[in-house]
Order: sequence, then C-alpha cells, then structure tokens
Amino acid sequence: MARLEKILYYPIKSLGGQEVDFCNIKNNRIVYDRIFAFKFSNKSMQNDNLWQSKNNFLTLSNTPMLTHFKSTWDPIKRNLSIYRNEMNIITINLNDERARIENLITDLVSAFELNPFNNNSQRKPLILVGDGCNFYQDNVSGYVSLHNNASKRDIEKKLGEDISNKRFRSNLIIDGLYEWEEFNFIGNKIRIGECEFYAKKIIPRCIAINANPINGLTDINLLKSLVDINFMPEPSFGISLEHLGVGDVLNVGDSVELV
Repeated sequence: MARLEKILYYPIKSLGGQEVDFCNIKNNRIVYDRIFAFKFSNKSMQNDNLWQSKNNFLTLSNTPMLTHFKSTWDPIKRNLSIYRNEMNIITINLNDERARIENLITDLVSAFELNPFNNNSQRKPLILVGDGCNFYQDNVSGYVSLHNNASKRDIEKKLGEDISNKRFRSNLIIDGLYEWEEFNFIGNKIRIGECEFYAKKIIPRCIAINANPINGLTDINLLKSLVDINFMPEPSFGISLEHLGVGDVLNVGDSVELV
C-alpha cells in the first residue's frame, strides 16, 4: 500500500522549506505553506496581504540560484529564518525587522549573474509581503502538491544520477506506487489518512528544476529529459490536489489510496 513518506511546507515562496511529521490543511493549502514572498518594488498593490500573480515576485523562474536557499517559520515567536546551503544567514522577528531581511536578500540576488534586476532596476528593493496567515501559491484557490518517489527513482535510473526531491518543491512525497502511477489519479478522489482530495491536474514544470539545489547552478537539462522519460506532451512531474473538506490533519505514514 502507498504511504505518505514526507511532508514539507515552504514559508517563503520559491525558497526551500521545512520537513515536518504532520501538518494541518486549511483553505485548500497546507498551513504555513507560501505564507511570505519577496515582491518587486514596482508591483504595488493596495493590500499586499492578498493573493497576487507570481510575476510580481522573486521566483525560481527568474532567479534559479534561489534553489540553494530555504526558509523556516516559527509561528509562536513569529521568527522567520533563511538558510543558504543549510547555514543560517538571517533570522528576523516579523513584528519589527522586515527591512533587514529585505536589504539582505536584495543585495544577495543582485549579485547573481542571472537575476530579475538586470533589465529592470525598478524592481529593487525587494519587499517582504505576508503576515503569517496569507498564501502565495501560483493560483488564487491554492493547492497541495504531491509526487511519487518511484517516479523520481525512474528518472534517476534513466539518467544515471541522483535527483534531489528539493528540485520539485512538493508538499507531499509518497512511496509504494509504481513509477508514474500517480498520473492515473487525475480526475479521481484519493484519501490520505483521514483527508480526502480530488486529484486535479498533472503539474507542468519550468526551467527551475534544472538548477542544482546544493549550489544553485544549472547542471542538467531535466526539463527536456522529463518529456522523453514519462512521454507527456510537456515537462511534467507530480500532481496537484484539491482538498474536499474531509479531514484536516496529515501525518507521515498515512496510507494513500483511491476512493
């Protein structure tokens, strides 16, 4: 039987995140997933704590070197931390230290050869948006992403090298299926532990998955290889889930089954 092997959420959009033993589901999202983002200065809105298009933000698509950064969030202390290659580079208290994290990340990103400021300096400085309760997934309705470890192992076998789960920024990683069997879930209801989801769509991927999560450098054309490996018409990996309102807690080890 398939089991939920890992749960992850990503406090800051496009940065790596935290692995946890359990999580809550609310508003079709994992709580604390993509609750912050670095917005470009020239993308003003009346209320920054509302959903916005990913084109307004620092993302892996415009800054691939973000792959070797991750964030963590302490909701009790309201402390937000960023790590580079697993080393803490800053921790702020959200109540009064936003400028410090904005200045640091703006300076770091500006130094990358490929960065979103090269042809548009008006995007600087970056602005940290979010208050710990709002969500910045790529669509306004939110989602939970899932991938199958057997599919990742199939990629590794055919390419002859290790592929980190970190390249895909999935919320849930499951094991116990055949390779690419998760694609057959689309259009069906699945149960993970006590939670029920609708398997909505296969996730198309962008150039960000070509970047190594250790050093941020492009080291493999995984985008092209996916089409040859799984025979999909576009580079695809993992699926998105829509929560059906049944159950609100997921635990590592939960069973995964079609309903």
